[in-house]
Amino acid sequence: MKQDLGAEEIEKLARWHNTLNHWKWPEDLPGKPEGFDELPAFYFGGDIKNISSPTKHIFIRGLMDNIRMIIGHKECLRYHHIHNLGKTQEEFEEWWVRNHEIVEGIT
Repeated sequence: MKQDLGAEEIEKLARWHNTLNHWKWPEDLPGKPEGFDELPAFYFGGDIKNISSPTKHIFIRGLMDNIRMIIGHKECLRYHHIHNLGKTQEEFEEWWVRNHEIVEGIT
């Protein structure tokens, strides 16, 4: 499916993935749940079946999984390396080549 997307669409999806990964809702992503910013990231402790209120994780996990399926784990990591870690495209590609088998094993 990635081949059907242009570079701008891939970049936007990678940015959305990155923003969601930081427990924030992207401003240009429709459908932000009411009260999202006040929700806890996770539910800690107790029986998860008895949760009476949602968490950010419940809302974002499926979105992040779908984005990764559409653009691939590599594009998500590329965005992270360039925008969060300050790496160049070349540095990311070198890292990817060195760690590809490890990273692919976790996707």
